Amino acid sequence: MNIYCTNKLEKLIGKKLMAEEPEPEGLLGNWNANLFPLKGRKCIILVNDVTYYPIILLDVLKKDLLNFHELFYERLIMQLSFDGIAVSEECKLKLKSASEPHFLKTNNNRKVLGTITNFIYELEAHFYRRYGGIMDPVLVPELNNRLTRTLVGAIKPKQFDYGVPKEEMEVLLQNICD
Repeated sequence: MNIYCTNKLEKLIGKKLMAEEPEPEGLLGNWNANLFPLKGRKCIILVNDVTYYPIILLDVLKKDLLNFHELFYERLIMQLSFDGIAVSEECKLKLKSASEPHFLKTNNNRKVLGTITNFIYELEAHFYRRYGGIMDPVLVPELNNRLTRTLVGAIKPKQFDYGVPKEEMEVLLQNICD
């Protein structure tokens, strides 16, 4: 899967892991990712450019990027389950093979990057409101679920028409897995 990284994330990843050319679009489409701080910890948000479905990774270390494939796949499956999106074992195998990361420089997709900025703002507000800014009791799927249920205008082509990332991901997975 192609992951288009912002400049901040690109610096964390390093030139060794960055690719020059994109791969053909995978089952889930492309993803855009950004690095942001939360309570002094490095966090990553990835947003699918088809469904606008977000995946957040809290307290990421540089060494975690070497195992990014496993880290992302586990968080994706955990989030889908938390959101009530049923995924068969056969579909999980397809998703696992489709989640091999291919890090690239940003594609400057303004719709996705604007949505990421909005998601980070909502995530920070909920983090401080719900958890009082304390990292230890944070339930990542619950925090992420706030974003998957958010109305996103960038999903739909018509002005003043909104979509919900969770519902869009369900449709995409039905098309992939059935």
